[in-house]
Amino acid sequence: MGRYFGYHRTSTTVQHLERGLAEIETLCKKNDIKTTAIVTAQCTGKNFNRLVYTMLKRMVDEGDTLIITEVDSLGRIKADTQKELRCY
Repeated sequence: MGRYFGYHRTSTTVQHLERGLAEIETLCKKNDIKTTAIVTAQCTGKNFNRLVYTMLKRMVDEGDTLIITEVDSLGRIKADTQKELRCY
């Protein structure tokens, strides 16, 4: 059985992480899911060369589940995000 990881990103430090974290926590509680980690980042989503995201990818193994609140949390460019999702 795989592990569960949460990931939420905002584009700037002015934006609040709390809403996304609350959504992940509510989903997990409702479905009796225990997360291994919930990772957050406050940086641009225009590419996937982000330190926190790179660290997260190293943590997630085949069979694990990544919980995100919105596809935009992964990346801003739709084609790049779709390509990235295929890696999982």
